[in-house]
Amino acid sequence: PDWPVCMVDWDGAAAFAAWEAARTRQPWRLPGELAWEKAARGVDGRFYPWGDGFDPSWACMVQSHRDRILPAPVGAFPVDESPYGVRDLAGGMQEWCRDAFVDTAVSPAAAPAATGAHLRAIRGGSFGDAPSLLRAVFRYGQEPAARSSDLSFRLARTLG
Repeated sequence: PDWPVCMVDWDGAAAFAAWEAARTRQPWRLPGELAWEKAARGVDGRFYPWGDGFDPSWACMVQSHRDRILPAPVGAFPVDESPYGVRDLAGGMQEWCRDAFVDTAVSPAAAPAATGAHLRAIRGGSFGDAPSLLRAVFRYGQEPAARSSDLSFRLARTLG
């Protein structure tokens, strides 16, 4: 139960979020891209969830493995924690976001207006990535049907 899930496409991740919301009667969902970034960067705009410095032992990434490059259990790198206490935002697994991917991050209200957007936003770096891909601003788009050994998701909800 401590290992990250992988090989889940966007529709599967969204379906799981809807199932968990119905099961728990809590508003679980995939995080929006801007919410994901805020959770990773905090209000001070840091490069990585822990700050601006970098050491390969602080996150599960390509240089933190001595032998085989593999994922690690969730929370295995305690330094990879944001100012809000969110873990594994820099390394471990890249994550699906709720939003369609557009060339520049936009507010969630403006995202549906993007015409022809068929890619979904991905955030975070993975166990096989270099330091530049672990930065909190790193983002790219992926086909919703994509599955990968370094692609996962997390659930989010509004507290209150």
